[in-house]
Amino acid sequence: MKRVYLASKLEHEPLLHDFRVSLRADVIVVSRWLDMTSFEKKGTPADFVWCWLVDENDVRKCDILVVFGKTEDQLRGALVEVGMAIALGKLVIAVGDCKSYGSWQYHPQVIRVDNFSQARQIIEEWRV
Repeated sequence: MKRVYLASKLEHEPLLHDFRVSLRADVIVVSRWLDMTSFEKKGTPADFVWCWLVDENDVRKCDILVVFGKTEDQLRGALVEVGMAIALGKLVIAVGDCKSYGSWQYHPQVIRVDNFSQARQIIEEWRV
């Protein structure tokens, strides 16, 4: 089983949900935040302590992190998750042409792709 963490803005949860559904049965999405977006939208600082510990745990569990950003997006939390993944030696797939993809996109553990279809192909071909 391959374990994938999906990182993006809360508002992109519907796109990430569709991507999650499109993955093969041998791919498990471990991003619990996808099922907690309504909670996170109105969370308190104390709630966010818990949320970040959940996210960190999920990034630790994954084999591959997929980050998505639209061109105009300014990613924040997703970039923290990317940093965690790189530090933990995980493969990172950066989807889209987001302006928040800085020089880290050239790290050897990062693969840039244009769309979710290309990301899905890399995930399916990746050997864990």
